[in-house]
Amino acid sequence: MTSGMRRLATGLLIFGMMFGLMMFCPSLPAGADTIGIVLMHGKTAAPNVGIDGLAAALQGAGYLVDAPEMCWSKQRIYDRPLLDCLTEIDAAVARLKARGAARIVVAGMSQGGDAALVYGASRGGLAAILVLAPASPEHQFTLPGIADSVTQARAQVAAGHANETGSFSDRNAFGLFQVRTTAAIYLSYLDPQGPANVLAAVRRLRLPLLWVAGNADPSQTGAQAVFQQAPTNPQSRFVTVASAHLGTPNAAKDSVLAWLAALR
Repeated sequence: MTSGMRRLATGLLIFGMMFGLMMFCPSLPAGADTIGIVLMHGKTAAPNVGIDGLAAALQGAGYLVDAPEMCWSKQRIYDRPLLDCLTEIDAAVARLKARGAARIVVAGMSQGGDAALVYGASRGGLAAILVLAPASPEHQFTLPGIADSVTQARAQVAAGHANETGSFSDRNAFGLFQVRTTAAIYLSYLDPQGPANVLAAVRRLRLPLLWVAGNADPSQTGAQAVFQQAPTNPQSRFVTVASAHLGTPNAAKDSVLAWLAALR
């Protein structure tokens, strides 16, 4: 065999090995570009309610997903103040990094979207924030029942009873309901002047932001104006989908996947 033929044979062997790796090892270990996504559910929901379809789509596209049960789930509803609850996002981030995620996106639906914005405005080292119909206390305060309960909770705090449990009004997509928690915890989520204020978080955000709003979702009235208060970022997008509030995660699948694929 001539030297030319030997080089050709060697080249063909290397090509065959590379082709074999691509064909039989489609799921290689997490690498430098692996994105991990913390995906949070909405108020009185759960990891397997409302966001499960989007989570499956993200996992199917190769993203690592951690969907924790948060402090506003149906089972836990307001068992910790909002800022304390952010440490549970820290834990989800740590789990994703342990699985090989090199970049982290924090995402959330409704109340989870509010938390994602507050988290992104207070933490470093993230790749982006993704919110689906975020529920702002500024909007909720305008709904029947909420303002009265915020006033009640503020009065309890002023009287020195911040940590006493009481009954307060709250709302989700199904309407008004009563929640039992302390005045301080309630205000951490529903007081428009408190830590959950979305506009304040958006103005402090220094990350790419994807905000998805349903065109039939009253909670998203004025949402684009709030989005525009974020510092300019060429990767930030405001997307409107054909959906009411609860359908936003499923309606957003294609937009979310396209935005993540372009994220630098």
